[in-house]
Amino acid sequence: SEYALRAIKFSPLDYLLKPIDAQELKDAVEKVSKSAQSEMQLQIRQFMQQINQASTPPRISLATADGIHLYYVKNIVRCASDGNYATVHFEDKTKLLVAKTLKDLELLFAPYAFERIHKSHLINMDHLKRYYNRFSGEVEMSDGAILPVAQRKKAYLLEILKGG
Repeated sequence: SEYALRAIKFSPLDYLLKPIDAQELKDAVEKVSKSAQSEMQLQIRQFMQQINQASTPPRISLATADGIHLYYVKNIVRCASDGNYATVHFEDKTKLLVAKTLKDLELLFAPYAFERIHKSHLINMDHLKRYYNRFSGEVEMSDGAILPVAQRKKAYLLEILKGG
């Protein structure tokens, strides 16, 4: 009974007493096998859910005066400051005025490939076409916009572009 109490602390699936009965041993092995299969199935299900979530393009919700809009992050090219508002520019050349500051959007897009290149501009790095080495630097976006790079952001942006 002392061994049984110690075994309970380890959450056993079964407990066999000596002398070992063949049928009890067989039942205990089947119980362990079923438990292992159940655990494996759970792990496989969780793994498949993670794969499905990773393959689903991320979406973002943006609130406007007329409601909440859902957009795929990959379709957002850039965001421009407009005081206490910001204009979100999409790859289809549409725009959306949102009641968020650029700082708010910077935090919202932090998990994605967005970089703040200027006090007035937040860009999706996946839509960056070209960097121009004039003035303090300029970038050309996939929507054709040419945006200034702040002097203090230039070195950081170049480091990203060089893969560092």
